[in-house]
Amino acid sequence: MDQKSKIIIVILGILTLISILFAAKLNNEKQAVLREYQEEREAWGLKEGKLRQNAEIIKKQKDSLQERVNAIQKELDSAEREKGEFRSKYDIVARERDELVRRLKEKPKAPVSSRSAGMGSSEAPSSVSDQYWGSVLKDKAALEFDLGNVKDEYKKLRLHIEELTKEKTELELELTNLQHKNSDLQRRYDYNEKLLDSLSSELVREKNDKQAITAQVNEIRKENGVLRRQLKLAVDAKLKLQEKIVNIEEEKAVLKDKVEDVETVAMEKRTALQASDEKLSRIKGGPAGSEAAKTDEKAVELSPIVVHAPDAAGIQVSGKEMVGRIAAVDVEHNFVVIDIGEDAGVGIGMDFEVYQNGERVGTARVIQTRKSISAADILQSTREIKAGDIVR
Repeated sequence: MDQKSKIIIVILGILTLISILFAAKLNNEKQAVLREYQEEREAWGLKEGKLRQNAEIIKKQKDSLQERVNAIQKELDSAEREKGEFRSKYDIVARERDELVRRLKEKPKAPVSSRSAGMGSSEAPSSVSDQYWGSVLKDKAALEFDLGNVKDEYKKLRLHIEELTKEKTELELELTNLQHKNSDLQRRYDYNEKLLDSLSSELVREKNDKQAITAQVNEIRKENGVLRRQLKLAVDAKLKLQEKIVNIEEEKAVLKDKVEDVETVAMEKRTALQASDEKLSRIKGGPAGSEAAKTDEKAVELSPIVVHAPDAAGIQVSGKEMVGRIAAVDVEHNFVVIDIGEDAGVGIGMDFEVYQNGERVGTARVIQTRKSISAADILQSTREIKAGDIVR
C-alpha cells in the first residue's frame, strides 16, 4: 500500500474518533444540563409549594385577625353607644341633681316667708314641710346612688374601651406585619414565577440547542458512515493489494525458481552439447584417437546431465492434455525450455506441438525434466520458435 493510502486511512480514523468523542461529550453535557434543570425545577417546586402554604396560612391568619378587628370594632362602637347612653343618663341625673339643689336652695325661703306673713297659722304646714324634705332627701339619696352606679359603670366601660383599643392596636400591628409578610411572599412568589419563566425559556433554548446538536450528531454519524464505508473500501483495497503483493511475491519466487532451473538446464544442455562436440571432434580426428573417443564417450555417458535416450519414435502419453509455454529458446543448440515439469506430469520422451498465434509451427521432444520446468529438443519447425509460444 502506498503512503497516500495510509495517510487517508489514518485521517479517516482520526476523524471518526474525534466525531465519536464529540458526540459523547455533547451527550454527557446534555444529560448534566437536564439533571441540573430537573433538580432546580424540583427545588423551586418545593419552595413554591412552601411559599403557597405560607401564603395560605398568612391569608387565613389575616382573615381571622380581620374578623377579630371587625368584632372589636363592633364592640367599640357598641361601647361608644353605651358610653353615649351613660353620658346622657349622667347628664340627666346631673341636671336632676342640679334641679334638686336649686329647689333645695329655693324651698327654705317659701316656708320662712309664709311664717313671717302669718304667725298665727296652724301646725299643718310644719308637718307638710317635714314630709317634703324627707321625700327630697330620699330622692337625693336615690339619685346619688344612681349617679354612683353610673360612674362605676362608666369607669368600667372606659377600662373596657381602653383594653379593646389596646387590643385593636396590637391586632392592627399584627395585621400590618402579616400584610408585610404577605407582600414579601408575593414578591418572592413573583420572583420565583419570573425565575421559572426564565428556566422555561432556558429549557426551550436548551431543547432547540439539543435539536441542533442532534442534527449535527446525525450529520456526523452520516459522515462517519460514509467515512467507515470509504475506510472499509480502503481496507478491502489494501487487503486485495496485499493479496496481490503476496501472489506476486509467490509468482516472483516461482519465476525465480523457474529461471534458476532454466539456467541450470540450459547450462547442463550447453555442457552436454559441448561435450558432444568435443567427442565428435576427437572421433573425426582419426583412429589414433578411437580409444580416447571411447573413453570420452563413456565419460559423457556418465555425466550427470546425460539422460536415458528416448525411443526413436518418441513416447506418446495419453490422458489429460498438458498445456504450457516456451520459457526460453537456445537457437544455437536447438532446444527450448518449457514452463511445466514433473508436477504437471511431464516425462522424458514426450512430444509437444508448438503453436504460435494459434498456428502450429513445430515439434519438441522432452529430454530432461525438473519439478516445474522441462528441456526439449526442437525436432522440426516451420518458422522461428519464440519465448511465449504455447506447447501442448
